[in-house]
Amino acid sequence: MNHNVSDDEDLNSGETNPDGANPKKGLAAWLEEISRETGPMMNDGRTSKELMDELYDEETGLPK
Repeated sequence: MNHNVSDDEDLNSGETNPDGANPKKGLAAWLEEISRETGPMMNDGRTSKELMDELYDEETGLPK
């Protein structure tokens, strides 16, 4: 198998498509869009400690 430095440079450059498109940039944009839409739904104002206190007994650690 022939292996040369230019192959390594191509693999490490992030450009795996011949047209120069970087699929990771598209993925990042998609994740940002989802985060903007779903982020507000995930914040109902309670902290994780408040949720844990509501679900579990402080003394025993068992579910209420």
